[in-house]
Amino acid sequence: MAVVFWHWQIFFFSGTQLGPFVREEQPFYRWLALLYNYGGFGVEIFFCLSGFVFYWLYAESIAGRGLSAGDFFVRRFSRLYPLHFFTLLVVAAAQAAFFAARGTFFTYPFNDPYHFILNLGFASSWGFERGFSYNAPNWSISVEVLLYAAFFLFSRKLPVHFAVPLVAAGIGFFFIHPRYAPLGLGCTCFFGGGMVYFIYRRLMRSPWARTWCWLLCGVTLGAWLFTVLVATGVSRPLPTGGVRWWTMLISASPRLGLFPLTILTLALVDTQWSPLARRWAFLGDLSYASYLLHFPLQFAFVSLALHLDLSRAIFYSPVVFVAFFSILITLSLLTHRYVELPAQNYLRRRAGAAPVGQARG
Repeated sequence: MAVVFWHWQIFFFSGTQLGPFVREEQPFYRWLALLYNYGGFGVEIFFCLSGFVFYWLYAESIAGRGLSAGDFFVRRFSRLYPLHFFTLLVVAAAQAAFFAARGTFFTYPFNDPYHFILNLGFASSWGFERGFSYNAPNWSISVEVLLYAAFFLFSRKLPVHFAVPLVAAGIGFFFIHPRYAPLGLGCTCFFGGGMVYFIYRRLMRSPWARTWCWLLCGVTLGAWLFTVLVATGVSRPLPTGGVRWWTMLISASPRLGLFPLTILTLALVDTQWSPLARRWAFLGDLSYASYLLHFPLQFAFVSLALHLDLSRAIFYSPVVFVAFFSILITLSLLTHRYVELPAQNYLRRRAGAAPVGQARG
């Protein structure tokens, strides 16, 4: 959802270029400035969380050959592809109609057959693309697919040990990121999340697990407060000699400090107080749908505004803001229940795999 706030500026695109746009006039900006300005970091939290969950659920099963490559592929394909394919077709049709009417595409420029084929194969962000295309937020899903393959290979061929994601995250940060940022970013955060899993496992085996949970809750809240104060300009970064190394790490690069720390704390909280955490499980149900549906829905809102000859200034309106998020959340929950889950179960039955609810992930 943080990414949706970051993408609110899409409403002000004229063709494939950002038109007149005043960031501070976005709806409820005073209270939501952090999301409007830094919501794109939500993708990095997603990568980190994904790496943690995959090591938690699958690493030892893959290493012990309890989960085959085919079964792993079916689980991931059935989870990701149906909604990806559906939104790809919707956006492709919308871009074709928009181009026919206005002689330009909307927001993302590379909506040609070549990039359509890349999107069909989940390869829209593997380095073969010329830029963003079609339902472009799926770039992170494209990167995830490569990371899934690397994760499976590492888990099958290498020891399930902290050193493996440590080295993989280092390679992503120092070698891949300077050459191809999307994959480098994903690799760093995904395997950083894998490192968090091993730390979590060690803490959970400790007789002081609950104490660690309380301690990390305090540290994480303090780290978020510090980061928010710096990001909003309320406070300025302290000079190098005046802060400890972990504070500088959090300030300089959230993906290496704050986000893994947050995932670790949430995992401990979920383990220690799971009844409380499960009350918020519906947020996970709507997350994938909201991520893939928000650009098509924005496209629909803009197309309707242009059809009615309305000024783009309406997207500064709190009323439009509430309407958009209400529709998006409702559509996401309905899509999860009536599109994602039925499609997953259908594909898994066809492949002879356990349906959703009988197999984790």
